[in-house]
Amino acid sequence: MAKVLVVAQCEDAKKWRDNFVKHAALFRSMGATAPVSFGQDSDWVAVMLEVKDLDTYKKVLSSPATADAMAMDGIRRDTVKMFVLDGQLPV
Repeated sequence: MAKVLVVAQCEDAKKWRDNFVKHAALFRSMGATAPVSFGQDSDWVAVMLEVKDLDTYKKVLSSPATADAMAMDGIRRDTVKMFVLDGQLPV
């Protein structure tokens, strides 16, 4: 399993949130395990999830279906950043 964080800017945070919650099937196709965490701060949004296979996730992330979903959500594609969280700090 891999933990992934994606951040991006959106055109309208309310529009993004209203549409984002409709993408459960897309996240399942990415190999996401439940739950998918998400949040926003002004026009920045963040999504964190665990995936079964990182290669499958990356393939679906770059697919036309994901591009369509991001367009529907008002995501500015040029601002999308993906991070694989590969470390932990014990506290």
